This record gives sequence, structure tokens and C-alpha cells, in this order.
Amino acid sequence: MRDIMEEILQLDKSSAADTRRYRRQIVETLVWALVDITERQGSLSEPNHRVLIMRLTVIIGDITAKIAQADNATFSAIIREAAMLVSALQRRQLETTALTVH
Repeated sequence: MRDIMEEILQLDKSSAADTRRYRRQIVETLVWALVDITERQGSLSEPNHRVLIMRLTVIIGDITAKIAQADNATFSAIIREAAMLVSALQRRQLETTALTVH
């Protein structure tokens, strides 16, 4: 699984018509990473953990437009925190998977 920051850096800023569109692409990348994590969780974790990740995914998805319109400092802070969260969840998922393989 690729690191979320790698994916964000892979997005082509020049292809975006404007800053807001580019920002939406970044937020959507984070949302899809969370969806992927949730789908891979399956029975590996407790049900509450999966529900919490899905709630977070829905919240971020719902406020994508507002995040894209935020000032530069706020946008950067939101993306940095979200990327750290996704990276931590990906690491936790890999650790959990390694422990359940026999």
C-alpha cells in the first residue's frame, strides 16, 4: 500500500484548472485512502474501529468543498493532520495483518 503523502505528491498540480480543484483532488485522495482502509479492515479489527473510520470518511467527504476553500494555512494544517492519520491507520493495518497471518 502506497503512502498517502506519495499519492498526494503524485497529483499533477498543473492539470488542475484552479487551486480549489487541485485541493479537492487532494481531499478526495485522502477520502479514498480511508475508504480503502475501512474495506481492508474486514474482520481484522473490532467493529467500533471500522465504524469510526467510516464516520470520519463521511465527515471529510461532506466537507470537501469547505476544506478546498480554506485559506492556505488552514488547508495545509488539515491535510497534514489527515495524512498523518491515514499513514498511522495504514501502519496499524499492516501490523494487524502481520499478526493474523499464520
